[in-house]
Amino acid sequence: EQRTKFFQQALGLARSMGDVLRQAIALSMLGWDQRDPRLGRERWQEASVLLRQAGSWRYLAQTLGILGFTVLSNGNLESAQEFLDEAYEVNQQINNTEIEFVLTGKGILCMLRGEYEPARLFLQKNINDQKEMGNRMGVLWGLARLAQVALREGSVAEAHQILLHVIEDFQADQNKNGLTFTLDKMASLHVLTGKPEIAAHLIGWSDATRKEIGDPRPRIEQVDLDRDIASIKAKIGSSAFEAAYDSGQGMTLDGAVALALGERKQA
Repeated sequence: EQRTKFFQQALGLARSMGDVLRQAIALSMLGWDQRDPRLGRERWQEASVLLRQAGSWRYLAQTLGILGFTVLSNGNLESAQEFLDEAYEVNQQINNTEIEFVLTGKGILCMLRGEYEPARLFLQKNINDQKEMGNRMGVLWGLARLAQVALREGSVAEAHQILLHVIEDFQADQNKNGLTFTLDKMASLHVLTGKPEIAAHLIGWSDATRKEIGDPRPRIEQVDLDRDIASIKAKIGSSAFEAAYDSGQGMTLDGAVALALGERKQA
């Protein structure tokens, strides 16, 4: 990928000059390449060591927040807790309020541990921050995460209401990353409300779209989805699941959204 090559060159140049800060920035940018999550994590960890050396606390806080969030997405809760806690502390020390990854990461971590009230508080704080900054996309993602907590908690009506709003906005922006996440959650909701075939269609569309845009489902999300798939198969059988899933893979974005919002029956 062109972007990765560019930052590898930048890293080589910064190393040859002995420029610690620029090395760290190049490594941070390379960390975003998650085709190999282990390598991505190593790059971010090396960057955080160099940022401490350089005394660049703002960049350090950002890097630790992203590192914690990514490690969490890959299922390593203990490491994520350490990175997110340190990021939170550094941000407090430098009085930095732009901490979207830290608040979201802490919220998800609480959710995974069944601590729903603190999870909601962290996510709501982030939503409020994003609103203040005028970051509409940040608000939408924050609400999508809040719907995820509501769903886990069993507050199905609340989750449904939030998802309807967020899905419509992601559709207006043609934001496929946002739609794969939220349609996964809508599939979970349909499993809970006894509509397994609709759920299977949505999962099929999400899998096909994730492949198309190169956005693999994070491990902690895949665990939830595998549970949903097992539940669907238990209700309607494997062959009916496969048929609905395959049909979902061929759906258009607008068709998948219409189905998720309950605007038409599945084909």
